[in-house]
Amino acid sequence: MKSTEEKLIEILDGMAIYNPVEVTVTKSTRFEADLGMDSMDGVEMVMCIEDVFGLVIPDPDVIEVSTVGAMVDYIDKRLELVE
Repeated sequence: MKSTEEKLIEILDGMAIYNPVEVTVTKSTRFEADLGMDSMDGVEMVMCIEDVFGLVIPDPDVIEVSTVGAMVDYIDKRLELVE
């Protein structure tokens, strides 16, 4: 079973917003500064996350999350609430 981090990295890889050869995604990777994501990329990412994890992520929550690690922690906490 894949971890939340692995699933999130797959989502980011599928979006093709960065070159995986040039950027290694880790928990400290920043969406905007390191991956070059803009607001439209953020919307696409959230839609994919909601689909893959079966969550609804409110817009104000998305603004608070700026790194892969923070998003992984957010998803894991939301999944704990669902269980």
